[in-house]
Amino acid sequence: MQIMTWFGVNLLPLVILQKQMQCYSLGLPTSGLKCKQPFWSVVGNHFVPTDNCDNLFTNLINKELLRQKYVQELSSGEINPDKTKINKIVDTLILLVPPFDKSLESDVTCTGCTAGINTYRSLIEDGFTRDRIFSLLFKVCVDFKIMPPEICSGVLDSYGQVLVEVIDQAENKTAGEICTYLLNFDCRGEEVKWNVTFPATPKPPLKTPTPNPNPGKPLKVLQITDTHWDTQYAEGTWAECKEPLCCRKDNVTPNKNATLAGKYGGWKCDIPEITFDDMLRHVKKQHPDLDYILWTGDIPSHDIWSQDKNDTLEILQKTARKLLKAFPKTLIIPALGNHESVPPNMQVPRPNATTNPMDWLYEQLYKEWKIWLPANVQQTVRNGAFYTYLIKPNFRIISMNMNFCYSMNWWLVVDSVDPLNHLQWLIDVLQEAEDKNEKVHIIGHIPPGNSDCLRMWQSNYYKIINRYESTVTAQFFGHTHSEKYELIYDEVEGQRAVAVSYVAPSVTTYTYLNPAYRIYYIEGQNPSNSSESSRYVTDYETWYFDLEKANQEGKTEWKKLYSAKEDFNMTSLYPEDWRQFYEKMTKSDELLELYNK
Repeated sequence: MQIMTWFGVNLLPLVILQKQMQCYSLGLPTSGLKCKQPFWSVVGNHFVPTDNCDNLFTNLINKELLRQKYVQELSSGEINPDKTKINKIVDTLILLVPPFDKSLESDVTCTGCTAGINTYRSLIEDGFTRDRIFSLLFKVCVDFKIMPPEICSGVLDSYGQVLVEVIDQAENKTAGEICTYLLNFDCRGEEVKWNVTFPATPKPPLKTPTPNPNPGKPLKVLQITDTHWDTQYAEGTWAECKEPLCCRKDNVTPNKNATLAGKYGGWKCDIPEITFDDMLRHVKKQHPDLDYILWTGDIPSHDIWSQDKNDTLEILQKTARKLLKAFPKTLIIPALGNHESVPPNMQVPRPNATTNPMDWLYEQLYKEWKIWLPANVQQTVRNGAFYTYLIKPNFRIISMNMNFCYSMNWWLVVDSVDPLNHLQWLIDVLQEAEDKNEKVHIIGHIPPGNSDCLRMWQSNYYKIINRYESTVTAQFFGHTHSEKYELIYDEVEGQRAVAVSYVAPSVTTYTYLNPAYRIYYIEGQNPSNSSESSRYVTDYETWYFDLEKANQEGKTEWKKLYSAKEDFNMTSLYPEDWRQFYEKMTKSDELLELYNK
């Protein structure tokens, strides 16, 4: 989901509109501009505004008083900076407040991002400390009611520190080049161009996939993703509020006509523990014949401004223990989400990094994951939270760390060229799998086709899937909280679908969602020849319960929402079938409505 961000990256109020600047500098009214009331919600990993307003400065304190306050703030102390420069910086700072309509993104957000970085660099050059700059930004955040004070403080303490460290380490990059990575579009700069290296082995001749005449029993697979259960969930609190995350005792500003947090969840909330437990109980009873489980990340709740390492490790451990208890004899294959790091999204792609090292997380991941995984994954899990596992003869699963493509992982500004050689490692694994006639499924958290996956990483990933299309027969992701599928087309003509990625719905209700999970059926093994199985997905089901009804009745009723094959009238689920399905949807409102139900 593409949305406006604060500073382009959630931090500083740095979105600028030329018309707004002209009106403000001339003392003209600014009403009529498309803007939002400065109350915020977290979607994915972004702060986004809610509730329309008439103009940006409604109910704000007198701007001139604020201007004088900030000039005095920057002019005080031992440093005696140039007054003209200080006035210019403050004028810019006051004008750069968030955010405007999404259609303005390219020009507006780019200008705001570059202005913010240049302003920061200018202040540092003049001798201002980070602490002093953050003190000023905290005042701006509070004075303009961008977010509640405790959230302003938490965001600056966590994300602010990372961002300025990234800017300082990227001293050879222009503000435009940095913003190109942060915003994931060309912003007066370009991404560094890079390409992975393929072995000399030629691509095998293509074979049109066809159903196996003797497939044997299909594999039944559960995917759970984006659980986000909130240890601070409190039934009876506001379920719709002006804070980023609701259903908590500290929520004090309800939205108009707000509902209350129910037993099993609320609309602008993460789920309570009871809902996660209820899902596990239901799955265990409804699907006792699971062959394995895909667990594709995002475990902590969305209070991204206040997360700490201890809380994150605790929820990781508790969730792993619950899964192990519910499915003691079932293989669980995990992947890392973007919310498991602290602060969320920020993962340094360097082993033994001195700044924000990842050992604390990767070591714990290995400790929890090794219950299900073979010993030979230890090195790659502890170094980068990815691995490969041959789960059956001729059938391999690769778990990717998709945070190395994520534009919200600001450390990629510094290390953008195939971080940790992850994609080169993927090529090596796939080439070996091809040589051994194995079929491969890839799992991860962030879908590679998502708009916040960095374009160079995405482009190289597509090339890899194109090269090994006969080997990679399915991909599974989460992150979006919504259902979708992604197609990768051949890179020569761009007409033939070579691969499909399945994106599962979230268990969390955040935001305005019913809890859900996926069941997949995978082509089984030919009893007489294991190498004949394509391991394509033959069907899938989405299961959910009605949150509003469950809260009213005090109990859940999990139901199958649909079956892909039956409800979409598909005879098979090969990539070309999904391409044809897409073409039909473009011509049939009825089919499109069915898909979006």
